[in-house]
Amino acid sequence: MNSHQYPVPFVLEPKDFYRLYGYINADGQVEIEPRFRDAYPFHDGLAGVHDNDTGKHGFINRNGEYVIPPIFNWASSFKDGMARTDRGFIDTEGSLQIPADFDMLLAGHFSEGVCSIKMGEKYGYINKSGQWAIKPQFAHASKFSEGLAVVQIGRKQGYIDKSGKLVVKPAYSMASDFKDKLAAVKGFRWGFMEAKRYGYIDSQGRNVIAAKFAWALDFCGGLAVVNVGGEWKNFIINGGKWGYIDKSGTYVVSPMFDYATNFSQGLAAVKQDGLFGYIDPSGHYVIERRFGYAEAFCEGVAEVRLEFQKLDSIAYINTHGTIIWPRK
Repeated sequence: MNSHQYPVPFVLEPKDFYRLYGYINADGQVEIEPRFRDAYPFHDGLAGVHDNDTGKHGFINRNGEYVIPPIFNWASSFKDGMARTDRGFIDTEGSLQIPADFDMLLAGHFSEGVCSIKMGEKYGYINKSGQWAIKPQFAHASKFSEGLAVVQIGRKQGYIDKSGKLVVKPAYSMASDFKDKLAAVKGFRWGFMEAKRYGYIDSQGRNVIAAKFAWALDFCGGLAVVNVGGEWKNFIINGGKWGYIDKSGTYVVSPMFDYATNFSQGLAAVKQDGLFGYIDPSGHYVIERRFGYAEAFCEGVAEVRLEFQKLDSIAYINTHGTIIWPRK
């Protein structure tokens, strides 16, 4: 069996847009027949699916066989060997490791051996034995990444280490995970001024890239997507242009796009003049602009929409831009 598999919708009743999901590989060959109400990418060798017959959630292997039967009202994908369910955290064999003694919908995902949990009005972290690794004390807490996690104290955000010690004091209105040893933050002090835009800091809290972006994403493979000239309105960025910077803050791809995503498998979906295409890290189009919408590549396959407002125009392409599903 090809190791590249990705959920793809099969429209059974086009009038009602009723779909069942199966799995195809990067050649467009069906490897798991469509029989799920919903399906998700593989993590830790398993994929979460919404069973069509029972209406419950379970996990299958790459042969389409249930390894963990569909018995959950809801379940998230596996992360760090554990998955959230309405019953608690389970391992990859389906054994309940941590009962749902707290609100599972507010629980985070395991990362680097711990998971954020809300108890009462505060967040803390538990380990895989369900014991408190860091007792609840934060207004909010994110997952650990590169040994640090974003926490909120009062109305400001900072970073703690695995012992719960504040490594970067809470000084930001918004803070993201560390990736490639840098994190995007908003609201830090640059000289005597408080920045109203996003910049990047290192793990010591030192300002590395000046706060001049309307929005800034995590670094991925040495590059980060940033927006310049845009403004926040109704919780989204309006206007401006998107481009890519390196870890020195230098533009590798100048801001020229109406929208841009992080690179995945060497390609990034970008929007320009109303259409989506895919570029390489030098900014050259590898897959020309011809889609109404485009998602990131996952295991050699990306979901696109041939026309933005038409749900029945969903298709799947490979990294050459060839439509592999639906077959003509």
